[in-house]
Amino acid sequence: MTVDPFAAAQVAGSAGTAAPAADPFTGAADSADPFATSSDYRGDFSPSPTMDALAGRLVVIIPRSFDPDAKDPLNPGKTRECYTVDLTVLTGGRMSWYYTEKGNAEKGTEDEVKEFVVDDVSAANPYTNANHWIPQGAIIGKIKKSHRDGRPFLGIPARGPQKADRDKGVTMAQIEKRYSDWVGRNRQGDAPKFSWVMVDPTPEQRAIAIGWWREHGSKLEPINPSTAPKN
Repeated sequence: MTVDPFAAAQVAGSAGTAAPAADPFTGAADSADPFATSSDYRGDFSPSPTMDALAGRLVVIIPRSFDPDAKDPLNPGKTRECYTVDLTVLTGGRMSWYYTEKGNAEKGTEDEVKEFVVDDVSAANPYTNANHWIPQGAIIGKIKKSHRDGRPFLGIPARGPQKADRDKGVTMAQIEKRYSDWVGRNRQGDAPKFSWVMVDPTPEQRAIAIGWWREHGSKLEPINPSTAPKN
């Protein structure tokens, strides 16, 4: 079971509200229940998916903001680069991952690990996570460039060799086999080391993304190159 330390409870959307009347309480006496509450404006809950859940799937990354000094949950007191993006998954079918739901001291509840499931993911039924965090350095470098160009980034998350292994000629296929073998051992022993990278889509996958973009691209918030990091 993998719980992404960067995963945070995120809201995918929120309900719209009508413009208020000049006097919001006008006619309240004629209504049995005129009051709005927080739940009336709550969006659908969607925790940020783990990289394991995204592996091998076609994803569109729309850069939004960059933080060079984000807190590093793996190293308390230290910081690292982190991108906030809108992430859309276009392929792969059923999708699931684990996340930690924070406890509530006032209610006497403790942190709880839960599974989040999306039943069917496809270009016709894409999954989108707004304000998704990407802290992986090898991917951040590519997003910086697409952000500066004002272009959405397209690719497939995959496990790749770290520099020491690359220097020895270790391939991505070998890294994937090491990882698969480790999972087959019920994750016993040390996990194989790897880096998350983005693999270029095939022409067929690019066609899927282009079809999705033609239908939905005009409805999305444009990318703002002026907010991209300079280096």
